Amino acid sequence: MLAADFRVQLENQGFRIGTSEDDIPVLRTEIRRWEPYSADYSMVTVDIDVALIEPGSGRKLWNATRTDWKVHTSNARSRGEASAIAIAETFFSGWQPTAR
Repeated sequence: MLAADFRVQLENQGFRIGTSEDDIPVLRTEIRRWEPYSADYSMVTVDIDVALIEPGSGRKLWNATRTDWKVHTSNARSRGEASAIAIAETFFSGWQPTAR
């Protein structure tokens, strides 16, 4: 479900989503921990590794890792809302596709 939410957010921000046949770098996202705070859904604790992978060789072109990341989701009323807010407002904040 998180993977689908990531894809939708990228598409909504104007990023082109490739297919396995495309010869373009691939953004690989590995979520190692995803824990919404269940008392009031005001936060999601995340461990994540993101890498841009070169097609063909599999070489990492770029990599970023965050651990014990506290993502605030103060308006959430459920686990699903907390996850959606964390993805939309934090992960992709400031990401912009290149002009074509």
